[in-house]
Amino acid sequence: METTINENKKFISKLNIKDYELGSFDVYLETTKAYLKKLGLKEEEIEEKISSMPYNYRAAIIKRKSENELTDTYIGYIGISDYDALKGEANLLVSMNSNMKKEDYDIIVDTYIEYLESSLNISVIKNIKSYYKNKYQGLRPFKEERKILIPKRYIKDIPTKKELSEVNSWGYNPKLNYMRSIYINHKFVGVIGLTNVSPANRRASLSFYLNPNLGNELINEFGEMVIDEYLEYAHEIYFYNINAKALSGTLDESILNLSSMKKFAEIGAASELNNQLVSSNLYQHISDNYELEKIESNLYSSVPVPSKKVSDNYQEVIELGITNFKLIRPRSALSLGLDFNHLVDGHIEAMQNRNKFTIPLGEDKYFLQRGNEKYGIYKSVLNFSYLLVDNFGNYAGYVNILRQEGRHVEIEMGISPNFQGFGLGTRIVNAFYDELFRLGYVTITSQIFEFNKPSLKLHEKVADFNGIRINSYFANGELHNMHYYTKTEPEVKNKMLRK
Repeated sequence: METTINENKKFISKLNIKDYELGSFDVYLETTKAYLKKLGLKEEEIEEKISSMPYNYRAAIIKRKSENELTDTYIGYIGISDYDALKGEANLLVSMNSNMKKEDYDIIVDTYIEYLESSLNISVIKNIKSYYKNKYQGLRPFKEERKILIPKRYIKDIPTKKELSEVNSWGYNPKLNYMRSIYINHKFVGVIGLTNVSPANRRASLSFYLNPNLGNELINEFGEMVIDEYLEYAHEIYFYNINAKALSGTLDESILNLSSMKKFAEIGAASELNNQLVSSNLYQHISDNYELEKIESNLYSSVPVPSKKVSDNYQEVIELGITNFKLIRPRSALSLGLDFNHLVDGHIEAMQNRNKFTIPLGEDKYFLQRGNEKYGIYKSVLNFSYLLVDNFGNYAGYVNILRQEGRHVEIEMGISPNFQGFGLGTRIVNAFYDELFRLGYVTITSQIFEFNKPSLKLHEKVADFNGIRINSYFANGELHNMHYYTKTEPEVKNKMLRK
């Protein structure tokens, strides 16, 4: 079966395997449906099969004409279903042209499975459902299962509805993964669990809620033991790096200081407490012993809140002081006379050159789909804070808020390989800092992976180093460190230094 690659939905290659390439599935969505129909599947079966594969983990298989040139020959698809990120398990779905040699089929399947293990931490393929020659089905044996050992002394089972209702009466509404109830002397006193869960990276954030009526002394006495028990449990279920945050001068800070968690960074003026800006202290716990990077900090526990109103009122265009480039809001592209699809294509082209595109891209370990306003690259680009464009309307990079909490934000940025080497990174990040400070944000943090050397070098020039979160990014079969850098609003920073 053959089809022509649609130029408006570019195929994004991910894996090169012998004479084939694996990449964007959505380019060939309709082709896949027609292909499965030809194999004898009914309409409802086809829709069920395709929808069972998560968007980001399915790929088309395309025949290569030469080393650098693709043909328009669609061979089939490969993807996973029934994905359990915590256990590292999935089923594999495969459908390939019956003209393919069995040895090629085996190489593609084996390479894809290796990719799943090295990039997604999927170590168990329970079943291979294949429509290759007589609907062959293979079975991969389980590896040793990870054991979950609960309850412990203080950490018990999943909270009951009655217990959660009691937590709500204390003024909390916890939204936690792997939530467990906390008991002291056979009495229910709170809940503990994880947020920001990233199973593929084996990392998560710790949160706990204790009955305030216990009193600070009792909470302090038992708090660190409860945390240490839960950390043991979290590591048992295969989370490697657990982090937590506590505001300076709070009971949470006291508990975390007493626990086995290690403080690895302090970001001044990153949170608000009782109408004052206070430092956020970052902690981590890992399953092996490492020497944490020492922090020499001159950040003080509180400073007056600036009289700025925080509002999301971005400028439509930010001039950079150079004639050839500017930052624009993505949703303003049409009104500025720019072709948004062309800008998306520029971002896709940059992402295909992964060795030179100097952005961490968050959890970029899966197959990249162009998508639309609801998912994929198109949606991401549409929702970026700013795109960097040249005078000809070409994509040159972007800056974006990843997440925000009060007046503190985390950002990401990237410069297209076609436009690197002109000092644009320094210009756009400083322009973005100024815009965010104008809006009323006070501290701006970037998390840079240790293998992203250009970005590390850039942030060493423009921001203050906070610390290192150990082994928190899983890629190519190993864990990597993440460096934290923060830019503080100048007026606030001066007050902190004078104090």
